[in-house]
Amino acid sequence: MPSRSWLRSGCHTNGTSQEATNSLGALHIYPNPAHGQATIALTLPPSVAHLPLPLSVVGMDGRIAQQRSLDGNGAHTLALEGLAAGVYHVHVTSKGKWLTEGKLIVQ
Repeated sequence: MPSRSWLRSGCHTNGTSQEATNSLGALHIYPNPAHGQATIALTLPPSVAHLPLPLSVVGMDGRIAQQRSLDGNGAHTLALEGLAAGVYHVHVTSKGKWLTEGKLIVQ
């Protein structure tokens, strides 16, 4: 698959070079808007769900505000301390492939 990282805000900053389109809608963020913490719920295909999954929180300016690794599918708590109020894109990748994303509003 050709590189399509330019389609996703901030993907170029986290080394993503390919997009896996079969996992759109696999990420849910709640509460949203959030304050203090949010929950990231993943429902990815079994082929990637067992892998450590890098998560990046990217500001509207394209800068990575936070990074961490998730342990596959399920609900994961995301601490929001240190993030300024605003809109962020949350990206989940694996081995240089963009898997899914969501929008997070921090109050």
